[in-house]
Amino acid sequence: MTLLVGEPQMTDSFSLVLERLVDLEREIDDRLNVYEWRPRQPDFPALWNFLNDAPLGMTSNVNFRETFTFLVQFAVRPTDGREEHRVLSEIAENLRQVVDPALHTIHPLGAKRAIRRNMRTAFYRFGSGEQQFTVLGMEAPIEIEIDRLLPANPLGGTP
Repeated sequence: MTLLVGEPQMTDSFSLVLERLVDLEREIDDRLNVYEWRPRQPDFPALWNFLNDAPLGMTSNVNFRETFTFLVQFAVRPTDGREEHRVLSEIAENLRQVVDPALHTIHPLGAKRAIRRNMRTAFYRFGSGEQQFTVLGMEAPIEIEIDRLLPANPLGGTP
């Protein structure tokens, strides 16, 4: 199979796929502060990832498929409402325009398959005690499949 120019080679590395996802997220909007994982105290507007599910299944005796669902979450600084909603909408639109085409490739992010499943609004709490505050945001679940080859069980049977 011939790879397209700029098409990443397939990998079975969780770390490499996450790194590529974060690199892609940095292209969404110049206003965003992108964090690999949810920060304790983000600088808004901010985007971060949260791993929701990661089931492992067998496709043969030695071939496994992991399906990671990353919740790509983003939020803006609380404002009067109108401005907050405008910025959220712009970021959501930019996410659609950047992420969707990047995942619609032969080996998206170097994975077997990747797709944005949907997008929804959400509230996020930060801080603690009297310093706790809630912000309005959105999340876009991205499902990423990675195939892995594991050595056969030397004792026979399936692992």
